[in-house]
Amino acid sequence: QDGYPRSELVHVPNAIDVDRFRPDPDARKSARDELSISDDTPLIGLFARLHPMKDHPTFLRAARILADKTPGVRFICAGGTSREYSGYERRTRASATEMGLDQYVLWHGPRTDPEKLMVACDITTLASDSGEGFPNSVAESMACGVPVVAPRRGSFTELLERTGGGVLLKSGSVEVLEQALCDLVGDRDRLIALGRSASEGIRDRYSTDHMTTRALDVYERLVR
Repeated sequence: QDGYPRSELVHVPNAIDVDRFRPDPDARKSARDELSISDDTPLIGLFARLHPMKDHPTFLRAARILADKTPGVRFICAGGTSREYSGYERRTRASATEMGLDQYVLWHGPRTDPEKLMVACDITTLASDSGEGFPNSVAESMACGVPVVAPRRGSFTELLERTGGGVLLKSGSVEVLEQALCDLVGDRDRLIALGRSASEGIRDRYSTDHMTTRALDVYERLVR
């Protein structure tokens, strides 16, 4: 708020349930079986509501370029939308069809069990062009051992730099996003290493226990 001294502000990030969101090879296999996707098929997920801020068009244009380079790649878009943005959802999905992405993109609406899809992915991404606070879906997928590719915006920077669990993009352009995804898809060893850093980093720094302790420490300092 205006007039409130910034020196008195303390930010405690959202906590992540690392018992729910965790690496699980059996769950990965089960999810891929349900999706009819083999274990060696590159799968890239975008977990976000369909809203202009999330910039699905940039993701889809990058997906189109990557699909031309790597025909076996598949993509998941999971997230709902509000009535206000139902037109945006229709236009976004129609655009994917016009780009010839119907065989590549699996559309899922709002999920109460996103971890079941996240754990099936090799990479998740978010192309948000503005306004991001703490990106829960990014942290949750990282907790599942899935590395993230995201622009250097909002809390993405802190989250990825603190955990080493992904790739920060120098810009949010289609070309930069596609190249980063392409590089990771083609480097299995790096994917595994980043995924391990992602899950360990979230568990060590953003778990419910860790954030509860941090919040209590802040409270105790304030009431002294």
